[in-house]
Order: sequence, then structure tokens, then C-alpha cells
Amino acid sequence: MESVRCAHCGRVVPANPRIKNQTHCNLEACRRDKKRLWQRQKMATDSEYRANQKDCWKDWRERNPQYWKEYRSSHPEAEERNRLKQRERNRARREIAKMDTSGPVSQVRPGTYYLVPEDLRERVIAKMDTSISKITLILMPYEASAP
Repeated sequence: MESVRCAHCGRVVPANPRIKNQTHCNLEACRRDKKRLWQRQKMATDSEYRANQKDCWKDWRERNPQYWKEYRSSHPEAEERNRLKQRERNRARREIAKMDTSGPVSQVRPGTYYLVPEDLRERVIAKMDTSISKITLILMPYEASAP
């Protein structure tokens, strides 16, 4: 008889002949994991399923408006963890915003340029009257101030 290694718990179990491409065993935790993976894949690929789930979540929230308030009052450790995580997200957002707001240090791009005297710009032929200059930008290290 053929056997299958469960993708969740790693146990080797006899394959069920009625399940094509079996990946999980029949333990409850493994079935839950399989459903979670299926649902994640379905949400990523099926827009109708995603819209239906969104409507269901909205209906549930309307039927249970006090749920999160009650949950937070009965689980203070989760509330504190959420506050710490939110502070981390806010700090990361501020750091990204600081980086995004700074413009380029120089409008000149590094590279090789032909410099032409201003009085010859109209009459330059075959770059004979030009000088070649290579420009390299040297940036000073940026030290961010502490938040």
C-alpha cells in the first residue's frame, strides 16, 4: 500500500485511494492547515471568492459590534502586544517617510560628459573643440537622528 508524508505534521500515513494528490493526514490540526493553505491560495487567485469573504466579514462585524472591545478587555496581554507592534510599524513608517522626502543630492548624474565652451556651442563640429570630463559623485555618509 502506498504511503504519504503529511505536509503539516510530517507523519507518514497510508494514502487514501479516494484522495488524489494527498498532501495532509486526517488529524484535525492538519486538516485545518490544509484548509488555511487552500483559502490563502483561493483569496489570492479568485476575485469573486475574495469579494464574498469580504462581505461575510462585514456582516459578521455588523452582527458583533462589541467583539473587539470585549476581547481587548479580557486579553490585556494581546492589547499590550498590539500596542508594541503598532509602535514598531509607526517607527518604520517614519523612517521610510524621512528617506522618501529627501531629494537627490545633486542634479548631475555620474558619467562621462563632453564640455563645450559657450561661445562654440553653435559651431562645434565632430567634438574637436570639446573637452571630456568624467564626473564621480562622492557622498558624505548620512547620519539619521534618533527618533
